[in-house]
Amino acid sequence: MIAAHGPHADVNLSRVGFLIVDDKPMSREMAHTALIGRARKVRQTMSVEKAAEILAQPDTDVECIVADWDMLPVGGLELLRMIRCRALPNVDPRTNFVIFTARAEEAAVKCAVELDVNGFAAAPLSLDKLARTIGAAVARTWNLQDIGHYASVPCVVPPPAPSQPIVSHTPATMAGASGRSPFGHVQAHGRRPAGVRMCGLNDVQPGLILARDIRDVHGTLLLRTGTALEAPIIDRLRKAAGAGAGRYQVWVRT
Repeated sequence: MIAAHGPHADVNLSRVGFLIVDDKPMSREMAHTALIGRARKVRQTMSVEKAAEILAQPDTDVECIVADWDMLPVGGLELLRMIRCRALPNVDPRTNFVIFTARAEEAAVKCAVELDVNGFAAAPLSLDKLARTIGAAVARTWNLQDIGHYASVPCVVPPPAPSQPIVSHTPATMAGASGRSPFGHVQAHGRRPAGVRMCGLNDVQPGLILARDIRDVHGTLLLRTGTALEAPIIDRLRKAAGAGAGRYQVWVRT
């Protein structure tokens, strides 16, 4: 796994154009927030297919891609393979590529390394640490291998989406204006750990730590336990909750 530390951890990204590829809105927004103001340009899309269309444009001007491997039907590892195998016209096979995911599974990490990924960022990360990880990845030196090597790397298929939505334990009184909460809060059973408390979304202050995963009503992970709740993340959560933000509860710790 590529380390997030080292002499290039704070590399200047002001001349780098980024493309964020992730089917999870919260992850896209987190990466966007970490890069905006640091990078020359930041674009985002929700699928490998759309990413390929963007990269095919003559004026795309993308020097680094930040993508999740865990997307369906095609994950970010296959986008990385296409780039390294020169399968996308007008795309430099040495384009910097960072995997940013909440599912750092061993097989995916191994595949990414074999495909010469520049960096691998496993959530949860603070915005600053994510930016430093991406900076270190952009600055890393490596040697491009022949197409045959990349084509022969065994593929890793993302796990299927849940066949049934995860049941929300959020009381109906916490739903938004539509009558349905945009989040599916999964309540863990057993004794509550010391220092963990339930907090209204509008009362969450920067500096707190998320104590339990937040998933949407389809079971997609939005924020993982241990994520530092910084102001931009809190703001995104409140916007996602809409009119129901004042009634939605999350589990936090100091």
